[in-house]
Amino acid sequence: MQIKKRLRINNWISLIVAVLIATSLFWSFRDIYRTNQNENLVDEIRKTSIERIALRRLLDTAAERFTGKDEKVLFQEARKYYDATFSIFSAILEKYKHKNGRENSPLAFSETDSRLIGQVFLKSYALIDRIAMLHELSKKAELERINKVFVDRELRMLELKERIAKLEENVKREK
Repeated sequence: MQIKKRLRINNWISLIVAVLIATSLFWSFRDIYRTNQNENLVDEIRKTSIERIALRRLLDTAAERFTGKDEKVLFQEARKYYDATFSIFSAILEKYKHKNGRENSPLAFSETDSRLIGQVFLKSYALIDRIAMLHELSKKAELERINKVFVDRELRMLELKERIAKLEENVKREK
């Protein structure tokens, strides 16, 4: 009887240990997965931060170059999206600087932080879309300007041909 009881207890203990090991493995894999996600996110943030610096300089100098009404509206929307992404991104980084007390500590983003970073990327995509629209508008304006130059040139050539024809007619009459 006692042997059966000890075997049952050993079986239960073995089962509990196996469950604890499985739970431990699950948490370990979960942490590894989250760490990989965070590392990928940090890499993407690093890549975009360099682009962000260049974009800030371009946005600062571009304001005076856009003169059309549609261009100004798109530029203001682009600037708004840029400012929104910058403020959200800065808030997240400041939170971790204050939380960890140092700048080079590893980042472990919570789900809400990941959502905020997702919003940053959504705003960035909207910003990219507005910049693409500005690019299209500027190309369209350039094509319209070139077209106007060509049309004006053709009209001027027609006027000159008519004038030459009149002058030739006058020369023939005088002879």
